[in-house]
Amino acid sequence: MNKLIAKALMPLLVDKKARERMARKEAVRDKLETMGVNPDDPEQVRKVFKKTSKENRKQNTEQEPPSNPELGFDIKDREALLAALRANKARMEATERRKLIRNAQELRRAKTHVLNELSDEQRDKLQRLAMRAMLGKKH
Repeated sequence: MNKLIAKALMPLLVDKKARERMARKEAVRDKLETMGVNPDDPEQVRKVFKKTSKENRKQNTEQEPPSNPELGFDIKDREALLAALRANKARMEATERRKLIRNAQELRRAKTHVLNELSDEQRDKLQRLAMRAMLGKKH
C-alpha cells in the first residue's frame, strides 16, 4: 500500500531525472540480489563490478569492428573511413561558409538603405571619417 502511494506522489514531488536515477539504482539493487550479492555490502558489490568490467573489456577487445553498410565499406578499412570523415568535414565547412556569406550579403542589402538616405555632404563626411579611422591619416 505504501509503495502504491509513493508511486502516485513521486511525479509531484521529484523531478524526472531524479526518478530515473532512483529507478536505475533500484534496478541495480534487484540485479545484485538475483546474483546472490548483498547490495548493502560494499566489498561484495565492488567484487561483482570489477569482475563484470573485466569481462566487458575482454569481450570488447575480442569483438571485430562492425561493418557499416551505409558508408559503403568495412570499418576495418581505417584509411577509407578517415578519407570519408575528411570529405564530410570539408563539405560541412563549405556549407557553413556559404551560409555565412549569404547572411552577410543579406545584411548588407538590408543596411544599404541607411547610406542611401544620407545627403551628399553627410556621405562625404562619413567617407572622410572612415578613411581616417582605417588609415590613421587626415584626408
